[in-house]
Amino acid sequence: MQKDDILNSKNLLVLTSIFPDKSESYYDGIFIKSQVEELGKYFENIVVISPTPYTFGLTKEDKLCHDYEFGNIKVYFPRYLHFPINYFRKNLGNNHFKAINTVIKKNNIKFDLIHSHFTWPSGYAGNLLKKEYDKPMIVTVHEDHDWLMKEIKSGKKELVDTWKSSESIIRVNKKDVNILNQFNNRVFHITEGYDKRIFKKLNKLECRKLYKLPLKKKIILNVGYLVEQKNQEVLIKAIAELINKRKDIFTLIVGDGPLKPQLEKLIEKLNLNQYVKVMSGKPPNEIPSLMSAADIFVLPSLSESFGIVQIEAMACGVPVIATLNGGSEEIITSENFGFLVSNPNDYKYIAEKINEAIWKDWNEKMIIEHANVFSWEKIVVKICKLYREALNKV
Repeated sequence: MQKDDILNSKNLLVLTSIFPDKSESYYDGIFIKSQVEELGKYFENIVVISPTPYTFGLTKEDKLCHDYEFGNIKVYFPRYLHFPINYFRKNLGNNHFKAINTVIKKNNIKFDLIHSHFTWPSGYAGNLLKKEYDKPMIVTVHEDHDWLMKEIKSGKKELVDTWKSSESIIRVNKKDVNILNQFNNRVFHITEGYDKRIFKKLNKLECRKLYKLPLKKKIILNVGYLVEQKNQEVLIKAIAELINKRKDIFTLIVGDGPLKPQLEKLIEKLNLNQYVKVMSGKPPNEIPSLMSAADIFVLPSLSESFGIVQIEAMACGVPVIATLNGGSEEIITSENFGFLVSNPNDYKYIAEKINEAIWKDWNEKMIIEHANVFSWEKIVVKICKLYREALNKV
């Protein structure tokens, strides 16, 4: 913390629709929590408000997410009623605002600055709070490129007003900065980050033994939601292609999602049970062990806003093969760190690059040093600069 920093005596309000519970058994939004924890070093107090749909305890977030605090950070999970029908979708932003404002008034929360994560619904709710309390607001646009373009093409006043009203917009990749400049001339490229305390290289042999993984094979890893956007199907097809050349490989896909049954059927169909396994999602504190067990990390996504999971793999000394998906090309800036594939559906070429990566003698130290550029302690310095500028305008 800088002595006599303007932020030292200020309180930050963070708005987000996803945030982990106390135990991190529900871990959506873990990257926001890691950022907030680092920001805690700069502020007197931070309050996080993450409205959560009331589902009678049926969903994991509703069941697990209860108010808690750590250090100088308090976290609230107000409930609101929501069903996946048009009436509730249209009112999502207003319902978020009402839930947040109720917490603020009930707990007499004082804040000097608002930071909203994602344009909708948190950015929209933050803009309403900005107007009601006359406080500056910054919004981070985490949306992947396709999602962002849909928002822009929709022309929705709620979204446009949010971008126009923000003191600054943080965009996690470079390519979309100019696109957002049409709404606000203070758009800044600041990436997401990773937690250096958690993501670091561990002993490969011990990590493999921990998860009963093959000790002598080359291990290929993918971590992510099992959804169409993440494109794990292409990775499985690439492995089917690769085993025609070599049998000394094993691929581990870690995650949960609606495509899990479909992916397992594909593995069965292609006779890959010896070579590919789908493992259920693991909490954040287990991911570094899985990454350290791997030789190559593959992210064949169709679209990414940034793709911090790649940085986390690199922090464990693992090179990455990824596609031109909007985020990866800003991370894999040299073949010293990994390879890029232009066509995310070209499984034959992905297989070639995996094979090439297996043969290559990688400089782990160089890969880890590259990842270090994206540590939260370095990224948060850039964010705090925008905070100070916003506060100095008040």
